[in-house]
Amino acid sequence: LRAMLIGKASGRVLEVGVGTGLNLPFYDTTRVTSLEGIDLSDGMLSIAQTKRKAIPLNDKVRLSRMDVSALDFPSRSFDTVVDTFSLCVFPDPQKALQEMCRVCAPDGRLLLLEHSAAENPLVALYQDVTAAPITSMSKGCVWNQRLGPLLQNAGLEVRSQRSVLGGVLRVIEATPVASRV
Repeated sequence: LRAMLIGKASGRVLEVGVGTGLNLPFYDTTRVTSLEGIDLSDGMLSIAQTKRKAIPLNDKVRLSRMDVSALDFPSRSFDTVVDTFSLCVFPDPQKALQEMCRVCAPDGRLLLLEHSAAENPLVALYQDVTAAPITSMSKGCVWNQRLGPLLQNAGLEVRSQRSVLGGVLRVIEATPVASRV
């Protein structure tokens, strides 16, 4: 799933929650002109720096410590904004998505691979009942988040969505709503 999603990134790319750099090998060097990777964890960024040196895109990558809810980039700076399994751990996912939308170019796109509430009501109920213990055991991951309202309220429109494992995971491509850019 990561390779498929990351392969769609192009132009000036921002990856939020870059972590240890798991996605770095999947970026297409012929499509990506620059890549900014941000994370709050110095330890994870250190590992990502080591991985960065081993990929063809190395000279186009800059990794920085930054909070996604207060991005230090001008508006409309990126053609592609990527997030994989980070939105579920951000303290304020709504603010994070608003910031991602703000820095995304009007004709740009947001690529997400995220945990979400299941489509099956019984599975969704199970997720809701177990959300608190799962969150405490999994570094804060909220695995039952409702992505649709979060995206819409951030000024994003879903262009394509692939449901995996009955909707427990979703692969989403979204764009800024024209009236918000």
